[in-house]
Amino acid sequence: MEPEIDINHAESSSSSSCRQKRRHDTNINPGTEANSKKKTPDQVLLSLQRTCSRMERAKSDIRRSLFRFGIDQKEGEKIIAKLEEDKYIDERRYADSFVREKSSLQKWSKRRIFQALILKGIPKEYIDSAISENIEESDETENLHSILKKRYDKIIRTTDDAFTIRRKLFTFAAGKGYDIDEINDQLDKICQK
Repeated sequence: MEPEIDINHAESSSSSSCRQKRRHDTNINPGTEANSKKKTPDQVLLSLQRTCSRMERAKSDIRRSLFRFGIDQKEGEKIIAKLEEDKYIDERRYADSFVREKSSLQKWSKRRIFQALILKGIPKEYIDSAISENIEESDETENLHSILKKRYDKIIRTTDDAFTIRRKLFTFAAGKGYDIDEINDQLDKICQK
């Protein structure tokens, strides 16, 4: 008499072990001999040119990619210089693009945008220029009001407690980098309605 085998259980356990193997295979450290698909510097340059032509990149993004490709620092600096020379990367242009995207689409404040660009290693003068050219003070106030109003409409469905609503809205706006006084002014307007 043969034991019964649960086919569904056997398939799920084998597919699970395959997934684990695949996940393990993708965790190969960059730049090691275990990474059999190591690219030459010319191939990396071509790959980065394609990437940069699709979307603006900062030097820090390029350096991170070079590390993942396993390119040493000396060769990496040559690649970065070539990308700058051919105008594939330009930190001033990147700062402008970043400011426009984050202020209009994600409604970040000037402060949050400034901090994010500093962390990416963009020079302060490029950041100041991009922010002053792309964000008006009235735009920032309108952005704050619109995100708070939208969030208020969502929160009011789940709770009636005024303190909880105000706390959640404040935390949300502070996370976007807005000034405390600006947040409180807008909350006074929105929560009175």
